Amino acid sequence: MNRVMRLSEKILYSTVRLSCEFNGKSFFGTGFFFDFFRKGNERYPVIITNKHVVKNADKIILYINRGDAQNWPVHGDPIEIILGSEAQSQLIEHPKRDVDLMLIPVGG
Repeated sequence: MNRVMRLSEKILYSTVRLSCEFNGKSFFGTGFFFDFFRKGNERYPVIITNKHVVKNADKIILYINRGDAQNWPVHGDPIEIILGSEAQSQLIEHPKRDVDLMLIPVGG
């Protein structure tokens, strides 16, 4: 059976759950996968989230859905990617201070 994923389903799985730790307390937020394109097809994949969610976090955990052999989502068993406080230097803030957006680079 060849099932096609609807746009609404694709959007659902572009969301990333974030757990951020500040002084031993955990807070949760979301981010979204996004590809910036530079120089034709050269892509720069990032997760876009709110600055207030991740800025100065001691630890950030990204929860990303796994896919099966046909690239369909596997529920209940996300990949956990843990970023320590050293990752703060890799985060990219929006150039306007009053805009609450932050980029988390996820590719080369």
